[in-house]
Amino acid sequence: MNHIYLTGNLTRDVVKMTSKKGTIYIRGNIAVRKNYGEGANFIDFKIFGNGALTFGKYTKKGSKVAINGEMEIRKVNTNGEWKVYADVMVRDFEFLGTKPKSDFDKQEKEWEPPTDEYVRPPESIRATASDIETNETEDETDWVSETDDENVDWESIEF
Repeated sequence: MNHIYLTGNLTRDVVKMTSKKGTIYIRGNIAVRKNYGEGANFIDFKIFGNGALTFGKYTKKGSKVAINGEMEIRKVNTNGEWKVYADVMVRDFEFLGTKPKSDFDKQEKEWEPPTDEYVRPPESIRATASDIETNETEDETDWVSETDDENVDWESIEF
């Protein structure tokens, strides 16, 4: 039986790819903490079809995810040297964190440097004190308890 279940964080943004047959898939890498000490294992994975698009759309580097699938081992001969690659072919996945939506669908990612300056909101969405309704009543005693705290014997009360 070839079944693997991993929970960890993405080490980078996933990469959208197309197979020779035209199938859309993504490649990614997940860091899984070791059970027996410090460190992590870094495991490559692939997701095919519509699941790949969903996964890519809602994850980015650092996203915590759980993946479920099977291990695939490939041997590749390049220039007379054999290399072995292991990938998890993901069947199911689950988002475990609350990271914001990624830029997966954008062709070019636009980056703006962070600013420490306060940006005043536009006039059209700013509220003034006269815009805010108050529920003040003239008789402010309606919130006062009928029991006077000074006359209560707190030691005789069982909590």
